[in-house]
Amino acid sequence: MHTSSNKTRVPSRDAGFPAPMWSSSRRRFLETLASAGIVTSTLPFVRRGHAADDHPVVFTWDGYNEAALHSPYTAKHGQSPNFSLFGGLDEAFAKHLSGFVPDITTPGAESIERWRDAGIIVPTDTSRLSNWPDLFDGLKSQKPAFEDGKQWAVPFAWGGSAIVYRTDLAPEYAENPTWDILWDPKYEGRLAMRDDSTDSVVAAAIVAGVDDPFNMSDDDIARVRELLTEQRPLLRYYWSDPTSLEQSMAAGEVVASYGWTSTMAILREQGIPVDFMVPAEGMIVWIDFLSLCAGGSGPEDKKYDIIDAMISPESGAFLLGEWAVASPNRKAYELVDMEMVRDLGLDNADAIADAGVLLIPFSIESQPKVVNMFDEVKSGF
Repeated sequence: MHTSSNKTRVPSRDAGFPAPMWSSSRRRFLETLASAGIVTSTLPFVRRGHAADDHPVVFTWDGYNEAALHSPYTAKHGQSPNFSLFGGLDEAFAKHLSGFVPDITTPGAESIERWRDAGIIVPTDTSRLSNWPDLFDGLKSQKPAFEDGKQWAVPFAWGGSAIVYRTDLAPEYAENPTWDILWDPKYEGRLAMRDDSTDSVVAAAIVAGVDDPFNMSDDDIARVRELLTEQRPLLRYYWSDPTSLEQSMAAGEVVASYGWTSTMAILREQGIPVDFMVPAEGMIVWIDFLSLCAGGSGPEDKKYDIIDAMISPESGAFLLGEWAVASPNRKAYELVDMEMVRDLGLDNADAIADAGVLLIPFSIESQPKVVNMFDEVKSGF
């Protein structure tokens, strides 16, 4: 895993390039659901071509069913795969355990080990993937995606979590990229953090200089608690809905927040002067994977065609250009504006993975302590 030590400094970038466009079709879909009072995380949506088709089922995040992310499969087989959507990894894990058996699932780096040990996923024969040789080596070899000589998961999308900030309201941080902005008393009441024990705790652990945020001692957890307690009165809120964060930042109510490159892209599309800050201490790196499911009944050749399509250069170019999310495929970068990619800090997957903290599970010993600590801090205990 990658710890907060041995980080390379990545400077904050000029905010002047044209914004990548968030998928308008996905946005309209979500807005329609919201107006109807439907929450996507509880929507068991399955798309099927016809009643008795033999196209595999992909169990994934809302948005990853976007047609542009599997277009080579559609071109070859005449229609899209079937999709069932989840809103979170815990929800997905529970549905797997309840007996739901899709053909392909999409664990994050932090969930592969749990899903593997539960017998949910099986190894992938990468020799059946034409795009496999073009993927960044550093992403393919990440543990536990690759372990004991077996490829348990294929990297599909990756990116960084760090700080989205208003460059016009906090200009002093343009040449001083640091997590410290989220503890700056100057912006009391105008800061935000994600309402997530992993993200918030890991960010604080980086600031605290903890060597391994996922295997913290009691002393480490106490140091992190102190920082989060110090931060709490400075926050406008803990956010769980990125749309709310986007609205607050657009209005100038929030100056800086824990966030993603996609948040920056959406705000820039609106003409808001924002940047995605890559802290000198290192950002948090996430990777979403594709895995074959044990017991999946779909045709084996079509399962591999789906995975191959989703890691294709065409899929990767859509991730980069539309969502400001990085692709694992080197050739995808030949299809997009490299100035934009460099501005996002996503042009070298191997270097970024080494410079960041890769999200993996907390140790069994520290997990309950971390969750309880974060809940207590939020409650003011």
